[in-house]
Amino acid sequence: MIEVILPFNFKYRPYQKEVREYIHNGGKLAVQVWNRRAGKDLTDLNIVTEQAIQVAGNYWYSLPEYSQARKAIWEGVTKDGVKYLDCIPKEIIKSLSNHEMKIELRNNSVIRMVGSDQYNSLMGAGLKGVVHSEYSLSNPLMRDYIRPMIAETGGWEIINGTPRGKNHLFDVLDLAMKDPKAFAQLLTVDDTQSISPEVLAREKLAMDHDTFMQEYYCSFDAAIKGSYYSEQIASLREQKRFCRVPYDPKLMVYTAFDPGDSVTAIVYFQVYGKEIRIIDADEFYSPSIEHIFTTITQKPYQYGNHFMPFDATVYKMNVGMSLLEQLRKLGLMNIQDLPQQTSKMSGIKLVQSAFPSFWIDDSLEKQVLEPLSSYAPKFYEARNTPSQEPEHNWASHMSDAVRYMVIAINSFLSTIEENDRPRFIQSNVRLG
Repeated sequence: MIEVILPFNFKYRPYQKEVREYIHNGGKLAVQVWNRRAGKDLTDLNIVTEQAIQVAGNYWYSLPEYSQARKAIWEGVTKDGVKYLDCIPKEIIKSLSNHEMKIELRNNSVIRMVGSDQYNSLMGAGLKGVVHSEYSLSNPLMRDYIRPMIAETGGWEIINGTPRGKNHLFDVLDLAMKDPKAFAQLLTVDDTQSISPEVLAREKLAMDHDTFMQEYYCSFDAAIKGSYYSEQIASLREQKRFCRVPYDPKLMVYTAFDPGDSVTAIVYFQVYGKEIRIIDADEFYSPSIEHIFTTITQKPYQYGNHFMPFDATVYKMNVGMSLLEQLRKLGLMNIQDLPQQTSKMSGIKLVQSAFPSFWIDDSLEKQVLEPLSSYAPKFYEARNTPSQEPEHNWASHMSDAVRYMVIAINSFLSTIEENDRPRFIQSNVRLG
């Protein structure tokens, strides 16, 4: 008989023990908002290991992107040179797959590293526990996707992160604080004492005030640095243009695609006068063309054009035709390819200019508004400067689809002669 004492190669600090005890005693939802470098991932990986050896099942450790899960956890190393995975004793491991980032334990539990950027390609039979790490940067739709799996097994979730504005991390912390059965904890550097005063002083000099308060004092009031549409979204909410925006059968529905091999985003919109009405949206992960086609054609909409960027016209060697040609072959009509843009920034400026015309259905908070709110340039912390290109993350796909929507309206719909577009002048639906 193998005897192993957990935690292994790790010792919980006093403030880290609370979340461990909560999960150990049967808790179902824990939200940890801790300052940067407070040991969130080491704490939670050890909790996962302890739970997995006690109760057989599937356990996921999720980061915003699959590649981050490999770098941060699978290949992660502590400041003392200990590999994160060395916290899982070899004596309890049955097999380990580097390719799949999967560890099977001797009691048949499986611990798997995953990314929220590929969430609905994951299968979760017997899902007993999930850690959503860096949740403020993760795709919030993943949690909606897995909650039925967790509910089925009576499993648990840990959500950790550091603030990035008042986004979905703020919302779930607020929810947990109001739920007497949940665990909610916000700890600053003063609470954890995880950074020495000397290092903290240097960090304060190196960072701007908002970033410092966000990273070390867990401030939700600092806006996402450089968010392209923060002012426009504030006006959208203030002017109550984020509201119920129903489908009007007297108006054509148009789509704008952001196609990709791993993620394809589609925004559905109608145009009435100067109003751009975003009524629906879809994101497909590792999609088949047939699934995309079926989803579009089964909706109750009367379609005008389906707008696709230049990428959709590129010949794919593995299938022998472009995405545009594949959809046409399946029977999707009125596909229009968009002119190639000189830069993303020019398109982003078009969206900023068009935003006062937007009306967005309030059911699309997570699918459309949160990605737009989080869409920002990549920021180089060391130089304290933004890049000239947007950060490519979970928010990029829907934000790009909205950008293509505006390009389509500027390039095509605005040039249609008035007597050729009666669909734009027959709406009886009042918004607001």
